[in-house]
Amino acid sequence: GYTYVSTYGPRFESAGEIDMLRRVGADIVGMTNIPESVLAREAGLHYMVISVVSNYAAGMQARITADEVYDLMKRVKHRLRKILDILVNLFVEYEPEDGCNYFKEIYRDFREVGKI
Repeated sequence: GYTYVSTYGPRFESAGEIDMLRRVGADIVGMTNIPESVLAREAGLHYMVISVVSNYAAGMQARITADEVYDLMKRVKHRLRKILDILVNLFVEYEPEDGCNYFKEIYRDFREVGKI
């Protein structure tokens, strides 16, 4: 498996921070996922993360700007859309133990606005 480490944003990590995180076993570093997943769990919500690795960290590649990351996301959004369509359709069949119909409601809402 891989180890994800969440840092505080919104900013890119420094080369020194990346070096330290690599030494303690981090494979992927980002600004999101952990705060959201903790809050979702505390609220009793079903939560899943889909992440896109957009760049190598500071000191591992030429400097990258936020605009370059946004441009990458624009280029891959059609791929992400396909993944989301597949996942939403799979979750329609999902029957959670707690009886939550959240995914079915999302599917219905997406169908109504023509997104699926």
